[in-house]
Amino acid sequence: MAKGVWSITLALGLVSCGPQAGDEVGGAGPTQTGADQADPLAAQKTSARELLDVGARRIDESLRDEPETRIEVLGHLAELYFQIGLRTEAARLHLQAVKLASDTFGRHDMRFAREAITCARALEETERRAEVPALLEAADAALLAAGEANCELRGIL
Repeated sequence: MAKGVWSITLALGLVSCGPQAGDEVGGAGPTQTGADQADPLAAQKTSARELLDVGARRIDESLRDEPETRIEVLGHLAELYFQIGLRTEAARLHLQAVKLASDTFGRHDMRFAREAITCARALEETERRAEVPALLEAADAALLAAGEANCELRGIL
């Protein structure tokens, strides 16, 4: 399993390390958790995409009271989807992160601008590329409002 997928699946509680109740002595290693992963052999056959899909579904519930962490995890999951060629799913998660950043920080915050720029890059390779200019304009306005007219992010625009 790719290191990034492994880290996120641990963070979201999709797997745990170490022996579980009923494990043989010395049987430490990653095991699936949750009612949907009762069969250890089936769990070993779980694809990276399936793990990402489960993680994406659990983000809102697991990180409900931690919007900054949720934004970060959405970005990591989106990047992993992108890396395995699932551009549409990656774009969907980036758009969720942009909305959450807007709701959490406001549209005049550098963190919103960062998410909007990242999302715009992801959308360029999807059928939603027409949304890119509006995202970049919103990011530019956010950077100007935040007094970051000369920051590195603005150079990307």
